[in-house]
Amino acid sequence: MWWTLLAFHWFNPILWSLYRVVVSMLEDACDQRVMNRLGREYRQAYSDSLLSLAERPWLAPGPSPVAFGESDVRGRVKAVLRYRRPIPALTALVLLAGAALSLCLLTGPIS
Repeated sequence: MWWTLLAFHWFNPILWSLYRVVVSMLEDACDQRVMNRLGREYRQAYSDSLLSLAERPWLAPGPSPVAFGESDVRGRVKAVLRYRRPIPALTALVLLAGAALSLCLLTGPIS
């Protein structure tokens, strides 16, 4: 979708900045998913692999709309090393608060 928008609106700086934000969010989500699956003991190995890919971009598997290294590699490595799993109780509390807030905002006044 982004490539289609950028193909027709290549001159639009707002779309380019949004594209960079989306790519950064996708990379963060990927890193978080990997850390959830692998666990703490693989943080250093994953960080090393991120750094090796950043040093040698020709190892990346072909052209891709979301190519590695378009965002801050240093920030990604720091985030991986600082990563903590989300607390399930906190996640449930945030979801409950969001549901309560949406219930309050989506209901009309009593007439």
